[in-house]
Amino acid sequence: MQYEQDSMAKIKIILRITLPVFLTVTLFAVALFFIAIPSQRHNLLQSRKNMLCEMTNTSWSLIAHYHQLSLSGSLSLEEAQYRAAERIRSMRYGAEGKDYFWINDTIPCVIMHPYRSDLENTNVSQFVDPHGKRLFVEFVEVTKVYESGFVDYMWQWKDDSTRIVPKISSVRIFRPWGWIVGTGLYIEDVSMQISQIVAKAVRLFAVFLALVVALSMYIIWRSLISEDKRLKFETELRQMKSHLQNVIDSMPIALIAVDENCNVTQWNTKATSLPFFAHARAMGNVIDSVYNIIPDLCAIIKDSIKTKIVYEDNRVLVAFNDMERWINFTIYPLISNGTDGAVILIEDITERIKIEEMMIQSEKMISVGGLAAGMAHEINNPLSGILQNAQVLKKRFDPEFLHNKKIADEYGFSLSAFSHYIEKRGITEMIEWIEKCGRRAAKIVENMLSFSRKSESVFENCEIAELLDNTIELVASDFDMQHEYDFKQINIIRDYQDSLPVAYIEPGLIQQVFLNILLNGAQAMAEAETENPAFKLHLSHSDKFFTIEISDNGPGIDNDKIAYIFEPFYTTKSVGVGTGLGLSVSYFIITEHHHGEMTVVSEQQQGSTFKIKLPCDLRGDL
Repeated sequence: MQYEQDSMAKIKIILRITLPVFLTVTLFAVALFFIAIPSQRHNLLQSRKNMLCEMTNTSWSLIAHYHQLSLSGSLSLEEAQYRAAERIRSMRYGAEGKDYFWINDTIPCVIMHPYRSDLENTNVSQFVDPHGKRLFVEFVEVTKVYESGFVDYMWQWKDDSTRIVPKISSVRIFRPWGWIVGTGLYIEDVSMQISQIVAKAVRLFAVFLALVVALSMYIIWRSLISEDKRLKFETELRQMKSHLQNVIDSMPIALIAVDENCNVTQWNTKATSLPFFAHARAMGNVIDSVYNIIPDLCAIIKDSIKTKIVYEDNRVLVAFNDMERWINFTIYPLISNGTDGAVILIEDITERIKIEEMMIQSEKMISVGGLAAGMAHEINNPLSGILQNAQVLKKRFDPEFLHNKKIADEYGFSLSAFSHYIEKRGITEMIEWIEKCGRRAAKIVENMLSFSRKSESVFENCEIAELLDNTIELVASDFDMQHEYDFKQINIIRDYQDSLPVAYIEPGLIQQVFLNILLNGAQAMAEAETENPAFKLHLSHSDKFFTIEISDNGPGIDNDKIAYIFEPFYTTKSVGVGTGLGLSVSYFIITEHHHGEMTVVSEQQQGSTFKIKLPCDLRGDL
């Protein structure tokens, strides 16, 4: 049975190819032999007739010349007519030089004929060809009406009186003498040329037919090979279907299939490992009765089937028998043979989340380690000693302080004059600058320590602009000794939208994202030795999203690398410089923890722009 079906399929392929080829060849033959060649014959005959007209006009012009000589008195009429007739008698043309002209008058009598001298000076009104046509009478009749024209008849082949063939002649009357001059062509000449054209056309058609047949055979051969492959593939597909259940059971994600009424129809082995899936009584029962972790699950499934929209719920925390697990939950609606249903995929991501949290904390500690050199560069003395001694100096230079007056009186100098002196020398401003630098260093340490504390995934209201400014202040303390860049030398251009609302975020994690982007940009600009390095910071918001854009004017990112920039362990830095986790962790923080978006746009030598979109209020999604 299968062999017969395969044979029928191959026959259909052969017919599907040969029928169009047959129609094409037929149309080509019709166009060539029934349109092109008849048209060529007509055009050839017409061109030969035009040539006859020109030849007749030439002989007519010669007669007209001798007529003028007779009128001028140079020749008598008889002498002019004699010479004209003899000149025309000697005129020949054609491939063999045997084509000629003749002259008759309107009686009609033949005045001159090169090959039928027996007809000269003879009344030929009753002369007929083998078909009974009085050809000389028709010459006269045509020239009477039109002055010139064509007449077809039967006549001897040139100088061979035994061979009679079809001929067509062009005639024109010279009215002053009453002479009709003519010349003709043999239809056989045209037929021979047409035969040559037909022979060439036949050869062309034979070549075309051979090429078409060869190409058709090749196409059929290739199609049959493809059909064999298709049949082989179908056989393999049938075999593969028998192993489909084993493949489904080997999936690392739990799969549960339900019908349109939410009754369980199938599941894989991984589903049986879920502690909250009662697979022993699952088959044929409503999903809510065997999997009751998510409220209104059956209603969600029916809605997904009805709308044909995939339902996804990622990072769902479920509790079962004092056990907490994180899962990704997806419902795929499907239609098969008109029967509605859905496939539920459940992925246990508890261990992954733990690893991701460890990676985030590890990245934090790596960032803190990178800032250690900046702290040593900024802070050379304990901050408490700097600030305390600065305050003591201010007190001891105060002329209103009683103990200062007492000491000044003991040594006999004016404390007021000394105050004017230290003010003129700028010592007071120096002390204030020491205090300012000390407070700035204290703020740096405070930001860094706050950032390095382990995140507890606590969302809170936060000013995005303030958080970004704090990060700038924090990263300004970084000094990379290997690349020799100083963040304070980078120009910061702020473009903040007015009246930005607070955002509901995890400040520590978002600050880590800002820090990773800024440090990467600073290192890239330093390595490329960018002139006038700068960051442009843009903050805006809409009804649904905060938008943060951080742009630099560095070397940019190659097009072949930008697609992998957020992948874990992918880095454009040298070996030993970075792990490639910074941007992947940042991407995870934005997309997974905050349900936002993170993209990058870059051009060579035009810098890079990281764009972050955060929902205005995540509380409804968490």
